[in-house]
Amino acid sequence: MSQRNGIMSRVLAVVLVFTLCLAMGGCGDKKNSGGHTTDKKSETQAKGRFLEQERKLPKEVTTLLSAVERTDGVVEAFGYSDETGEQYILTTKNAGKKWKARKIKSFPAYSYDGVTIAKDGTIAVAGMFRADSNKVGLRLISKAGRIKEVPLNLPKWRKEENFTNNIAFVGDKIYLVEMNNKIYELDPRNGKLKSFCSDEDGNVRGVFAAGQDVAIVRTDSTVVFADSKTGTIREENKKLQRIFENLDGGNQDNSFPVNFSANEKNETVIVCHKGIFFVKTTGGAVEQILNGDIVSLSDGSMYFKSVIQVDARNYMVFAVDSLGNDKCLYYHYDKNASAVPTKQITVYALEDSHVLQQTISYFQKKNPDVYVKKLIGLSGNNSVTADDAIKALNTDIMAGKGPDVLVTDGLPVERYIEKGILTDMSAEISGTQGEMFENILQAYQKDGKVYQLPLQFYCAVAEGPKDFVKAVGNIQNMAEAADKLKKEKKTTVWPVMASSNLLETLFDADSSTWGTSAEEIKAGVKKYLETAKKLYDMDNDRTENQKYRDRLEETLDSVKSDGELYSTGENENVGRISGENLCSIQTLVSLQEVQNIYGIEKKAGGSYGLLGSDHPSFVPYVGLGLMTKGKENDNAKEFIRTAYTAQAQEAMNAAFPVNKKAYEKKITGLESYYMGMTGEDGSEISYHAAKLSSSQQKQLTQMLEGLTTPTITDRVIRELVMEQGKKYLREKTSLEDAVDEITRKVELYVSE
Repeated sequence: MSQRNGIMSRVLAVVLVFTLCLAMGGCGDKKNSGGHTTDKKSETQAKGRFLEQERKLPKEVTTLLSAVERTDGVVEAFGYSDETGEQYILTTKNAGKKWKARKIKSFPAYSYDGVTIAKDGTIAVAGMFRADSNKVGLRLISKAGRIKEVPLNLPKWRKEENFTNNIAFVGDKIYLVEMNNKIYELDPRNGKLKSFCSDEDGNVRGVFAAGQDVAIVRTDSTVVFADSKTGTIREENKKLQRIFENLDGGNQDNSFPVNFSANEKNETVIVCHKGIFFVKTTGGAVEQILNGDIVSLSDGSMYFKSVIQVDARNYMVFAVDSLGNDKCLYYHYDKNASAVPTKQITVYALEDSHVLQQTISYFQKKNPDVYVKKLIGLSGNNSVTADDAIKALNTDIMAGKGPDVLVTDGLPVERYIEKGILTDMSAEISGTQGEMFENILQAYQKDGKVYQLPLQFYCAVAEGPKDFVKAVGNIQNMAEAADKLKKEKKTTVWPVMASSNLLETLFDADSSTWGTSAEEIKAGVKKYLETAKKLYDMDNDRTENQKYRDRLEETLDSVKSDGELYSTGENENVGRISGENLCSIQTLVSLQEVQNIYGIEKKAGGSYGLLGSDHPSFVPYVGLGLMTKGKENDNAKEFIRTAYTAQAQEAMNAAFPVNKKAYEKKITGLESYYMGMTGEDGSEISYHAAKLSSSQQKQLTQMLEGLTTPTITDRVIRELVMEQGKKYLREKTSLEDAVDEITRKVELYVSE
C-alpha cells in the first residue's frame, strides 16, 4: 500500500520538524496523523502521541532474525529456538497481538550471517550450514516452508573464505555486503553474482531494503540510497545525515543500530536511537514520526532487526535489548494522550552512558506521563573540558537552574554535600535497602544519611600464577612479585599495555589509599607513578613489543571518552594462553569477563584476585544523588526509588548491580559461549567461557562483598593524573615534574 496518505504532511521545513519533534512525541497535522498544529495556542493544548507497548513473541522463538509486512498485509518473521535450533516462520494479522508459529523442516545453521524476507514472503538465509566447512551458503525458504539451496560463490577475503555482513531483499533480487566491504547483487534463481555500486567499494558497512531502493550504510556512518534497477547513487540527503551519529556496532543475530522499512516506491521508514523517521529516498524533508527520547528506542545498547509501518498510526519495531532479549515493540498513535508528557524531571550527567539511558527508559516505560530531560556536560563533539562543564553546572545550580537528579560520576560530590546541594535520599531507597550489597551501601552512609549511591560498581583484578596473585595486596608488592617472577622464569612476564590502560587500572586499585591532604596525595601519587613506570618498562626491551605498544598508544590516544565501560586489560589476559605473558591486570566490568577469566585459567592455569586487596576498593559507576531542589519533585523521588529496584537493574548491561537481587539473577542466568581470536602472529586462540559454577559464583560474590572504599572519582583530578602520568611513562617529563604539576593543579582546583 502507498504510505503517501496519512504519513504526515510534507510541508514543514526540516529545521522546524527537528526542533518541534525533539520536544514532542508526535508531529504533523490533524488530517494526516492526528497530531497538532504548531501555533502557540495549540502547542499548550496539544494532544496526540505515540505510546509504546511490548507485544510478546511466541515462546518457541527466542531469537528473531528478520520481519517484513508482505504485500497481502500479513507481517511475517523468521526466527529460531536457542535451545533446540528449530526454525520457525511467524505470522500475525493484527500487529503482534496474536502470532502463529509454524515450525519448518529445519536445516543445520552454524551461523546466521544475514537474513532477509521478500515482500512475497520468501526468506533468504546466508550462513554456514556444514560442520566440516566454514564456507558460507544461501538457503531460500518459501512462504509454504519449502527449502532451496542457492549457490553463493563469494570472492576470497584475505585469501580465506569470505562471509556476508548482511543481506537485503529488494524486489526480486538480493543485495549483500561481504568482508571486503563491497556490494553484490544476487539473482536468487541461479545464484549469479554481479557487482553493485562499485564506486562504494571498500566503504560499505551494510545494505537494507528502503522502499524499492537500496539503503547503503557507509563505514563513516553516512547513509545514501541507490536505485536498485540501475545502481545509481541518488543525491546525498544532507538532512538525513543529521539523525545519524554513530552507526557502529550491532550485526549480531542480524541486528543493527539503524534499520529501514521495505515500503513501496521511493519511501522508507527509518528506526534508530533518535526515533522513527519518514523519508523519501529521492530527497526532501526528513520527518520525525516518533521521538526516541520518550520511549525505549533511545537505549543506545539496543539494536534493530526490522521496522514495519502498519499504517500511519501504527508501527512495529523488532529489536534486541542490552541483555540479548528479542523484543517486538508496538507504537500506536493515541489522539487523547498529551503530545508531550505532562510532567518532567531533569537528570544531569557529566558523560552519557547506556546504563543511564537504560535507567531513564525503564522509568519512562513505568511512568509514561513523565518526561526525563537528560542533560550531558561533555558531549564529545566540542572542546569543552570536564573543568569547563563542572563550572557551567555550578553556575546553573547557584542560579537555581540545576537538575532534579545528579549523576555523581566525575563530579566534586563532597563539596555539593557540604554546601547542601545534595539531600539525603535514605527515604527514597528504603524500599530496596535490604536488597543492596550492604558493603557498598555502608560506604556511602554518613550519620545514617545517604547523599549518593552508585547504580553499579566494578573493581580491578590481577591474573597469573597463584604465588603472584597472593602478592597483589597493593600495587607496589605486585610489581615486585612480577619482577621476581621474571628473574625466576627468565621469560616474558608482563604484558605490553598502553600507558592509559595501565594507569587507569592502577588508579582504580590504588587511589583510595592516597588520603586527602596535599602531602598525602603527593606521596601517594609519587609511589603510584613509580610503580606504573616499573611495570610499563618491564619486558619492553624487545623491538616487536615496542612497535606493538606504539600502535596501541596511537590508537588509544585518538579515542575519546564516551562514558561507557571498557575493560582495560582483558586482551592482555588472553596473552597468558599464547605464552606472551604470565601475568596481567584488568578492570573487571562485567560478569562475562569473569567467565572469560575462568575460561583462560582453564587453558593457562593460575588464578585471579582483587588488585589492592590490602585496601579493597571499588569504582562506583552511574551514581545518583537527589538535588535539594529535586526533593520537592515527587517524580524525581520516584525516579530514585525506581532506579534501585531489582527489576530496573536487571535491565542494565554493565558492571555489577548494587541491588544484590539483580546481581544474583544475572549471575545464575549466565550462558556459556566460545571465544576465538587471531594473535599478532596469525595464530588462533580460543577458549570456552562456561557458566560459573557454584564455587566460582561464591568466590566472586565474596570478593565483591569485601570491597569497602570507593576510588577517587572526581573527573578533573583523574584527568590531571592521567595527563601527567602518560607524559612520565613515555619519558616526556620527569617524575618530580609530573608529581609537582599534579599536586599544584589539584590544590588549585580544590581551592576554587
